[in-house]
Amino acid sequence: MLFRTIASVSRTLSQAMAPAAVLILAIVIYTGFALPVPNMRGWARWMNYLDPVAYGFESLMINEFAGRVFACVPEQFVPTGPGYTDVSPSQRVCSAVGAVAGSSVVEGTAYIESAYQYYPSHKWRNFGILWVFLVGLCAVYLIATEYVTAKKSKGEVLLFRRGHAALKKKSSNDEEAGSHALVALEKGATDASAILTKQTAIFHWEDVCYDIKIKGEGRRILDHVDGWVKPGTLTALMGVSGAGKTTLLDVLATRTTMGVITGGMFVDGRDRDASFQRKTGYVQQQDLHLSTSTVREALNFSAILRQPAKVPRKEKLEYVNEVIKLLDMQEYADAIVGVPGEGLNVEQRKRLTIGVELAAKPELLLFLDEPTSGLDSQTSWAICDLMEKLTKNGQAVLCTVRSTTPYKWM
Repeated sequence: MLFRTIASVSRTLSQAMAPAAVLILAIVIYTGFALPVPNMRGWARWMNYLDPVAYGFESLMINEFAGRVFACVPEQFVPTGPGYTDVSPSQRVCSAVGAVAGSSVVEGTAYIESAYQYYPSHKWRNFGILWVFLVGLCAVYLIATEYVTAKKSKGEVLLFRRGHAALKKKSSNDEEAGSHALVALEKGATDASAILTKQTAIFHWEDVCYDIKIKGEGRRILDHVDGWVKPGTLTALMGVSGAGKTTLLDVLATRTTMGVITGGMFVDGRDRDASFQRKTGYVQQQDLHLSTSTVREALNFSAILRQPAKVPRKEKLEYVNEVIKLLDMQEYADAIVGVPGEGLNVEQRKRLTIGVELAAKPELLLFLDEPTSGLDSQTSWAICDLMEKLTKNGQAVLCTVRSTTPYKWM
């Protein structure tokens, strides 16, 4: 009920996490186990009084130790040793807390009273205090859920840097002016589509096997897999969850870090060289981007760092502008990535993820790991149209698609 109450009086998850983390730390320290009551500082003793777990812990300790007797082994008596063999039992005492001189046993009640200041008379009192905590916190919880409302969703709102605004399409009543604008727009789209370098290399793989060890036993994840991808085509690896689609994609993209890979993977009939990974782009399933950067900054960062150093910086930035046109991101090119709800939506984030890889100017192939997972039908259709647009301009695309029922990829 304590943490339910914290959640009910908070309007967002971040507001609830901060006090919950502090309370967990206080509860653990001032329960009485990690820091016994006699060792608590006077100025912080009040935390123990307000800790409901402390009352339950005290009752459990009383229930466990009160009324029991624990025998002391000879090594625990003091004084002890070769020179104290003739000492009478009344002159020796057990070294355990709560021991009485001359006694060979320690009473559990005396032990918890001396070590923890726990008294048997508090056993049922603490039980009643726990019920008071339960009822009080429940009452606060019910009142808070009635009057404290959650933070209202703002919907999907694009955020722009200061001094930047969204580009809006201009409207004109003049049909002739509209036709000229349409021709210019189509020309711009054609120019943007022409930025992709026509690829001619064919990538194929034969008898690819992937073996790993799980709990000391060998497991074969991929068993003699063959396939090929040629420029201007979209090849989809389809299957249900756990079929090995992502594993095959990682093996082909040389992104695996464990296991044994056998078989042949060739580019134009020749074995892949060390530069294969640099010549390909890999679009992960998760859209991981820096929330404080803009779309253009993310693309510029990828292009400047991943394109060859011999390419001039100005040419890299111009290439980014063409990628933005190709992916139809002109309207939100200067928008902040942000978080879902206050930033790019799901489709825009996926386009940005693809754009980050295109900005690196892959020469051979573009890998996409389940680009439609988690998207609705309309957004998935838009991403598929984008992939088709890339293939029509000579880009070789190899992607994975999760399917629950057999269907034909169109």
